[in-house]
Amino acid sequence: MKRPAAYRLILIVVSAAIPALLATAGALKLLNWTAFYESVESFTLVPYQLRWLTATSLPSVEIFPLFLWLSGRWASSNLICSILLGGFTLVAGWHWLNNEAPDCGCLGDWVEYHRVSDAVRAVAPRNIGLFLLAAIGVIASRWLSKAPRESLA
Repeated sequence: MKRPAAYRLILIVVSAAIPALLATAGALKLLNWTAFYESVESFTLVPYQLRWLTATSLPSVEIFPLFLWLSGRWASSNLICSILLGGFTLVAGWHWLNNEAPDCGCLGDWVEYHRVSDAVRAVAPRNIGLFLLAAIGVIASRWLSKAPRESLA
């Protein structure tokens, strides 16, 4: 059975949402490099010697899933986004357990947390929503890969 074009378009948009969001966050970090690098200096989980490596690699790691998505690896792209979100959530949880407000440069420094309670209140629902969207993106990608292809000729 052939699926309607609108249905296919919705699945494509859903599967692209999280890779595009993380790529935007990575691009914003690169555009505001100085502020992001200063926020990396406060990453207490990262040993001091590795902070420069973290600052230089994190934006690229966030942008990479979008390139995967653009190359047609939609499910892999959303799976990598889920792993990144899991890592970000673990870091936020570590800050919460240690009663430290994270200065993470979240979403390219769009979001700043000054108190731990602000971070927990914002990060938990946001990341749950993003996880769900990434999971839906993986499922949508699998459905799209099983959908019959129409000929371009």
